[in-house]
Amino acid sequence: MKKKRIVAISSIIVVLAMGIMIVVFTMPGRALTIVSKDKVKRIDIINGNTGNITTVEGDDTPDILDKLHTVSGERKKVPASTGWLYTITLYGDTSVLESIEMVSAELWKKDGTYYSIKNGEAVIEALIQCEK
Repeated sequence: MKKKRIVAISSIIVVLAMGIMIVVFTMPGRALTIVSKDKVKRIDIINGNTGNITTVEGDDTPDILDKLHTVSGERKKVPASTGWLYTITLYGDTSVLESIEMVSAELWKKDGTYYSIKNGEAVIEALIQCEK
């Protein structure tokens, strides 16, 4: 009797674990969110091709943040990438609020998660303008 009970409980645990794994791996994409504009005091932009760092402060930050807030994206499973176009780091008063790695206009990485992006070209154009 005890053996049957142990087998039944073990089977239930295995089925639950498999169900959780299926839900996690087939979950629809999580939307990309960007921190609120009023919290950002400074933006550092690192060009992945040249290594140049551009710092944007004051009146220039709203333009880039407006472009960032027009972007939409969903989580995407991709193999690890080795390069990137830009890294954008958003700073508050004393600390880093967010860091976004732009692999391409269509693929971004934030908090270790890749996102398939729409409207990413507008952000890249704004970053190119900041570098000039």
